[in-house]
Amino acid sequence: MTELRPDYIAASELATALRRTGGARPVVIDVRDEDFAGGHIRGAINMPEWQFRDDDFVDQLVEKYRQAEQVVFHCMFSQG
Repeated sequence: MTELRPDYIAASELATALRRTGGARPVVIDVRDEDFAGGHIRGAINMPEWQFRDDDFVDQLVEKYRQAEQVVFHCMFSQG
C-alpha cells in the first residue's frame, strides 16, 4: 500500500485558491466540532473528526471527492 503524506497549505495560498474565478476551487472540509459554528471558512463543509473513525464513512468521502482537484482539511490546530 502506498503511504500518503498530506501537504501543508498556507492560509494565504488557500485564500488565493478560494478566490479563483476560473477552474475548480478546493473543497474545504472543517473537522472541528462546536468551533465550526463560531466561525469558519466560507463554503467549508463541516465533518467533525469523530466521523473519520468509521471506515465506511471515509470510503464514501473518498468516492464523493475523488474527482476534486484539491481537498483541504481544516482543524483547530491548522496553522495561519
